[in-house]
Amino acid sequence: WVTVNFPLDVLMAPEALDRLEEQRQSAGVPADRVVVELTESRPAEDVQTLRRSLEWLRSRGYMVAIDDVGPAVPLLTQLMTLPFTAVKIDMGLVRDVEKDPQVREFLARTIEQAHAHGMAVIAEGVESVPLWRAMKSMGVDAAQGFLVARPLPVGAVPVWLAGWLATPGIV
Repeated sequence: WVTVNFPLDVLMAPEALDRLEEQRQSAGVPADRVVVELTESRPAEDVQTLRRSLEWLRSRGYMVAIDDVGPAVPLLTQLMTLPFTAVKIDMGLVRDVEKDPQVREFLARTIEQAHAHGMAVIAEGVESVPLWRAMKSMGVDAAQGFLVARPLPVGAVPVWLAGWLATPGIV
């Protein structure tokens, strides 16, 4: 997959979406292999315009994720009803899940709501097997973080993948 971070202002600009589509087509990348991540640039006040942008992306096959989900995200409950395909849990919450009951409660509600709307849940900042197991036991679908891999150059991915697949017991 190719992931592209879009701040809210860009995501809601039709010309930016048209440009994304042009570049995707010219690169020959299938739309269902592109994830557009909504980054936290400012609160989403115009939910209807955001909905139209998301529907435009989804109708072409793109996946769309809400990045850095946490209790401070304004209108989170309303955002969770939009046609996103995934939510990415903020790494600060992931790191605090084992020691803060309020974080666990927030995550349990958020994971349940995301799954109820057909979204995958990705935990950011997963750096250890115990932390991954804690997140997985809460219903998280995937992990992002140093447990999985540090940032890699493209040429290192095949070597990383072979090692990952040969590591028993993590997943």
